[in-house]
Amino acid sequence: MLSSGITLSTLGTALHSTGDTVELSETSGEHERGVLHRLPGMTLIAEWPQGSFVENLAAKHDGHLLVTVHSSNEIYEVNPNLSKANRTLIATLPAGPTGITELSFNHFYVNVGTIGQHNSWSIYSLTIHRGLTPTTSFKEIVNVDSAQCLNGLCVLSYEHGTLLSVDSMLGHIFKINTHTKKVELWYKNDLLKNRSHDILMPGINGIRRCSVDGYLYLTNTDRALIFRLAVDPFDYRPRGQLETIVRNIVCDDFTIDCMGTIYATTHVHNSLMRLTPIKDGEYLKEEIGTLADGLAGATSCVFGRTYQDRTRDG
Repeated sequence: MLSSGITLSTLGTALHSTGDTVELSETSGEHERGVLHRLPGMTLIAEWPQGSFVENLAAKHDGHLLVTVHSSNEIYEVNPNLSKANRTLIATLPAGPTGITELSFNHFYVNVGTIGQHNSWSIYSLTIHRGLTPTTSFKEIVNVDSAQCLNGLCVLSYEHGTLLSVDSMLGHIFKINTHTKKVELWYKNDLLKNRSHDILMPGINGIRRCSVDGYLYLTNTDRALIFRLAVDPFDYRPRGQLETIVRNIVCDDFTIDCMGTIYATTHVHNSLMRLTPIKDGEYLKEEIGTLADGLAGATSCVFGRTYQDRTRDG
């Protein structure tokens, strides 16, 4: 599933690392489009008014999607199986939501705040209560005082109830313990900051912890880089160096399949890319969805979670 500007589409150890694999001066920010290989079956399932900033997605167990709309401070639930009236407003927040992730069944967490404004960012919980008419409740869990622009959000440990939230302006990754309500600076690196210092061009953006290899994967939009970082399996601290695995891809949020293939949205480049590992750390870069498919300003992608969604490319 893809969030794309104003539309939603479906497709069948220490805070600093000890060294980096790329120098700051080597980050050009240039984007390589890759081989055009558009996949069939791209279908428009929901739209928002012109000017809306549809930011992030989370897939529910029933196949529905939760969609954060930063520009209107709203979260919607979208049923991709309905042709009409398929989106329902489930929450209006005091500020704009960005990254969203599910920690336990129907219990989600979301970044909420105002871009560039200190002491405005918080982590909220969002719970969907089942019933004949499902209801939703939300509440502020903890304020992240020093944050300027919380963006991507992922689960670090389901067992310990911990999350990682990235700050696109500071180049920081914050760890949030949802049980103790404690926030700490988990990792920082200059390579995670933006290159141009333009508030509208984020540095670190998407973040995912891969369930297959346990690595943390990160994107830097402005530097056009994708990184990975090892996570200690016992204490969940960062371990080793920040590795640069893909260069010259301007991407926003992304997801990873069971084969290690990365599916990345490119936002300003209006596309969905598939990055397939081939050999010796190289990736085959393909554009599998473009502006012609309706991907204007694509910002997020996720795999569906129902039986019908269980194909590698859907």
